[in-house]
Amino acid sequence: MLQTQSRRMTMGDGKELDAAALRKMYKGYPETLKALRAALDRGWRVCKLGHGVKIFCPRSTRDGCTRSVAGTPRSDGNEAKRLRRFLESCVHEVDSGTD
Repeated sequence: MLQTQSRRMTMGDGKELDAAALRKMYKGYPETLKALRAALDRGWRVCKLGHGVKIFCPRSTRDGCTRSVAGTPRSDGNEAKRLRRFLESCVHEVDSGTD
């Protein structure tokens, strides 16, 4: 049981959030909310982690990309920029197939 609890702590509290839950959680931070919704649209998973959230790339293996996002970011615009930049830099994203 202890091993299950420690693994769950690294993956957040196990509660995956949808767009409605994110809207409620990031009510005063519209730019960060837009960036998180863009991540959801791309297939990223968003899980509750303490006061904020943690996002997981579509590659759900140990070497997949993850990033924590503060529940109350200091600067809404800067946090959104950092998050968008991180989403663009993920090497595990599925290509759209256009050459």
